[in-house]
Amino acid sequence: MNIGRARRFISLGVGFLLLSIPVVSGSVFAASNELVYGNQGRQVVTLERDLAKLGDYSGPIDGIFGPEVYAGVKDFQESHDLKVTGVAGPRTLQMIYQTVSPKANSSASLASAPPPGYLYLGSKGAEVLTLQKDLATLGFYSGKITGTYGPVTLKAVVSYQASVKLPDHGYVGPLTKAALARSLSENPQPISLVSRGGISGTANAVIGLALKYQGAAYVWGGNSPSTGFDCSGFVQWIYGQYGVNLPRTTFAQWNAGAHVSLAQLKPGDLVFFTTEGVFANHVGLYLGGGAFISATVPGQGVKIQSLHNPYWNGAFDGGVSVIPGP
Repeated sequence: MNIGRARRFISLGVGFLLLSIPVVSGSVFAASNELVYGNQGRQVVTLERDLAKLGDYSGPIDGIFGPEVYAGVKDFQESHDLKVTGVAGPRTLQMIYQTVSPKANSSASLASAPPPGYLYLGSKGAEVLTLQKDLATLGFYSGKITGTYGPVTLKAVVSYQASVKLPDHGYVGPLTKAALARSLSENPQPISLVSRGGISGTANAVIGLALKYQGAAYVWGGNSPSTGFDCSGFVQWIYGQYGVNLPRTTFAQWNAGAHVSLAQLKPGDLVFFTTEGVFANHVGLYLGGGAFISATVPGQGVKIQSLHNPYWNGAFDGGVSVIPGP
């Protein structure tokens, strides 16, 4: 551990946290693919792992941008002549990626352009938008769905290519597109309405308990009645009271059960939405009749809303069935 890092850890008292670490909103990722103190999710997990490989982080790999991640980012920035802010912005993220994965970065930055029809660093448009959504569905991408092939998309592509034993150069051509199609087809398919049966007793109990907490305060990071709730903390706590143990973050909850379409939703399902441009960034509990309940934002708290509302309908990503049938 370098001297600067040692000094920071010695001074990580309560007063330091209150005075020196920026307070942020409850959004999972800030604008421009920045990661800041308080963010959580799969992209923070990647940041933690990369910083750990570089010796700048030794804390838990939990997807929470806390004080040790903050200190690790500052250490990395200091040692690489970057502006020392503790904010993992695009330049810092790209530098970390280049340092951890020099092979992938150099391959993806070849001087010669790929053949026409390939997607690569700097590409933009509808095809990149589809690529990002597909990689998000498969669990390799959790950044903003922007339609711009930037460093975060590059890292997701390289990780996916390596996982299916393709050359991990970051270019997306016919082989990678065909592999993505196969991977998506092999994902668990939505179960049919017929096979799902009726509403389980657990689902009815979960809904009844959730309704009792209408009006409960929204608190980012909150996961119980005593602390208040954020969206994923709310559904995790509600389901947990009936023996259904869900992961903590929305991204992990997206992969916690069988995916179902809007037409196949049943009371008790989780419903997911893209907000602030981040895939599956918000989660709620489906009540039936197009209604769902979720912990929304400060000032609104836990409330019932409608999937027929144009905003929520346009942001809808899909549902996830997490309760066993009756």
